[in-house]
Amino acid sequence: MIPRVVAALRTLVSADWGMFFYSDEAFHLCDVYSEYDAVFDVFPIFLSEFRHTEQERILRGVDFETGMRRGRGFENSIHDDKVLYHSAVFAEVWRPIRLRYSLELTASDGLRGWGSMQLQRSFDTRPFTEKDQAAIAPFNRHIAHALTAPRADVTQFAEHGHSAVLIADENGNIDLASEGALKMLSLAHGEMLGPTRSTRVPSWLMRLVANFARLWHGLPAPPSTMIRRNGAGLFVFKLYACGAAGEADGRVTVAVHIEHFAPVELQVEIVGYESGLSERQRQLCADLIAGYSRARIAQRMCVRESTVADHVREAYGKLGVHTRRELARHFGVRET
Repeated sequence: MIPRVVAALRTLVSADWGMFFYSDEAFHLCDVYSEYDAVFDVFPIFLSEFRHTEQERILRGVDFETGMRRGRGFENSIHDDKVLYHSAVFAEVWRPIRLRYSLELTASDGLRGWGSMQLQRSFDTRPFTEKDQAAIAPFNRHIAHALTAPRADVTQFAEHGHSAVLIADENGNIDLASEGALKMLSLAHGEMLGPTRSTRVPSWLMRLVANFARLWHGLPAPPSTMIRRNGAGLFVFKLYACGAAGEADGRVTVAVHIEHFAPVELQVEIVGYESGLSERQRQLCADLIAGYSRARIAQRMCVRESTVADHVREAYGKLGVHTRRELARHFGVRET
């Protein structure tokens, strides 16, 4: 979820790249996601030299834990630009990775912060504006809810998916993988696989790789296909041989093809936003596709049933559809 959100908000304010810092229940930093791998080269320097020091307060105004407790961090770095630009944290952490401006959004439920979204711009770019900050501000509670809400049993998925391929050996070591393949693998795993690039497939996928190796050597084994479902979607894994079984070194090299079908609600959010639907109309469409009656939708939206009928008419008009089946087709949702 977080990689998609970072990418969407980065595009919204024309940032060069983005990061997300996860907070645990004790307000401590527990994980980091970054679209830019160079961050992890300087992150140990920040942790060892500037964490919990005056330099961190120059950067954030407060330390991370305090920011999470109060649900607010440094926001726009331009507010303290002169002090920040001449600080040691800028010279040793920001400058080496060409980071110049930063805009933060704290994922807050109104009581506390659950993580810090940071969007970055490099040198030779303009600072973030108050308008940029206002553009991303409404998303803070949505991100917090996604991080803390109980996981629902997802049963409906988009009909068309996105695919990626990674190369591994029979011991589960990843030899080659694109950034997209690693992100997809992380989504299927249910959590980030590590602060940098993953070097091994997860244990649940290793079982499939082991089965494939047995087939390679002519031993009986189940088919080399796996389906995995979680809150991030439906994932289909298929394994293919790289090379011929009779090669001299006998090494098994496997191409792992991953196909990801997004949950209906995420699909509706993405397509609905692109189609000009409001937030409430997107939720309405998700409920209609899920099969909720208009009475149940009225209860969920806290409005009258006649009001739901008006909303449905308006949403259908925007999308040029007339029935729930046509609505599902518009959003590319599998019929169940």
